Amino acid sequence: MVIRRTPEETYWEFFRADRTKDAEAWAAVMSYPHVRVAAPGRIEYFRSAEEFIASADWTQREATGWIRTEGIEPRVIQTARKKLHLAGGWTRYDINDQPILSNRVVYVLTKQYDGWGIQARFACGATASWQEAADAEPVNVVKRFLHLLKDGEISTTVRLVGYPFIVVGMSTVRRYESEASLASSLPRLIRTPVEISDVSLIQNGSQGANVCGSFGIDADMPHDAVFLIARKDADYRLAALSLLSS
Repeated sequence: MVIRRTPEETYWEFFRADRTKDAEAWAAVMSYPHVRVAAPGRIEYFRSAEEFIASADWTQREATGWIRTEGIEPRVIQTARKKLHLAGGWTRYDINDQPILSNRVVYVLTKQYDGWGIQARFACGATASWQEAADAEPVNVVKRFLHLLKDGEISTTVRLVGYPFIVVGMSTVRRYESEASLASSLPRLIRTPVEISDVSLIQNGSQGANVCGSFGIDADMPHDAVFLIARKDADYRLAALSLLSS
């Protein structure tokens, strides 16, 4: 078992295990249940390390000429005692050291028994040549979501969401399949904000974006969150959410 002392060590071990195609070491850097949400709409969910190991397969990647994946330098976005949001990502290379695909990802880490593990990955969408889009709309979508929630407009709030919608808590992953299911849970999931601040773009790609936001429930209860926004043509929808305080 890998003993993980810091979130950054966990992040780099994730790529080391991937490069060496060590399924057990790869599974060991995760917290469970584990989920990966990609802006284009793909969701991968694993209840246990055994499930993750059983799914590990590098053949499709190798068919593209893949030799290795290199992580980019991570950046801590938001942090609490047992949960943390880390902005990172990766590039895949072939035998000639030429890039194949790149992605930008927010890693949601939680501290469990033996250290920090990756609970969730919010991916902006892999592209052949990474170019960050200059687009303010993902931030605007999150602002609308929070302001509608503040005003109690639940039925309108849930229309900004794409389904299935993933919400990552502390060692929990919830999946909502419809507006009705989210509407009935939203008041308990996110208590009504009284103040909204610091909504900003973390990562922005051709298929999606990660946005962070802070909102106050009262003077003593600030909430930090990361939102994955999926982009399809001119349509923007919330695809996933991680609340730092949960």
